[in-house]
Amino acid sequence: MDKKEAKGKVFLDYACGYAGNALFAASNGASLDIGLDISNVSIENARLKAKEQKLSNTYFLQADAEDTKIPDSSIDVIICSGMLHHLDLSFAFPELRRILAPNGKILAVESLNYNPFIKLYRFLTPDMRTEWEKHHILSNKDLKFASYFFNV
Repeated sequence: MDKKEAKGKVFLDYACGYAGNALFAASNGASLDIGLDISNVSIENARLKAKEQKLSNTYFLQADAEDTKIPDSSIDVIICSGMLHHLDLSFAFPELRRILAPNGKILAVESLNYNPFIKLYRFLTPDMRTEWEKHHILSNKDLKFASYFFNV
């Protein structure tokens, strides 16, 4: 992510995990930086890291990524980093669309099933994924589905 994408914006690290993107945005001028994750442990760790870095423009909440409870059209920039394949996109995409402000941006970094190296890696490391995850990697079909909600 480019530093200028955060400056003066309301930024959401969607399914933030350890909150690396959230903390980066907060330290680079986001007016408000939100980290959302279903894991209470991740949220508590993110709060501690923000406190250690003396960041006052952060807010971390434990919530379901498919039903965030964030107000409509309130987020300028959303980053989804390696987590969309964990979600039911028929719920996640409409939710992302709902909370994204007009002219807002979403950056999604995700492994895709047509990448031969990703396919090989997944084939060689099956024990690193749940049964559900083994069958859910984003495909061209998912990108087409995303285009119903966003400019892809």
